Amino acid sequence: MEVLILLIFVSLVMVTLAVGFFAWGLRERVYDHSDRLTLLPLEDDSPARVLGSKRTPSKSDM
Repeated sequence: MEVLILLIFVSLVMVTLAVGFFAWGLRERVYDHSDRLTLLPLEDDSPARVLGSKRTPSKSDM
């Protein structure tokens, strides 16, 4: 029976913390840019630059 009381207490503390963090997030406007972040994977990537020399391969390289 003592374990049940402990579990209820720990559960209430966790729920209180979760509600508190959610309220803090709403107050600090953390979730305002979530719509933009969901579309981020759909944006085109910038073209990759190829690094290296511009030398053409010669017959001795093959």
